Amino acid sequence: MKTLEEIKDLCEEAFRRLAETGPMMDRHEFDEAERIAREVIEELEPLVPDPKAKLDHEEPWRAVISVLSFAYNRLNTVHSSHGDLA
Repeated sequence: MKTLEEIKDLCEEAFRRLAETGPMMDRHEFDEAERIAREVIEELEPLVPDPKAKLDHEEPWRAVISVLSFAYNRLNTVHSSHGDLA
């Protein structure tokens, strides 16, 4: 199990990587942007807690969910650029 500090670090690194996909997409490097988004999802999805768990508000769960939302949004943008609206 990861410590809170490790989770925060993972979120910060994932956000940085996802931010880099914007310029990639401007250069039409959609496959690379998609690869990064999928890697972030694979890394962070297992960290999403059970919604029934009593979580301390100081824990970084909102950051995990926020970064995952960014990754899924990036995937949506990549697929939309290819005309894949499903």
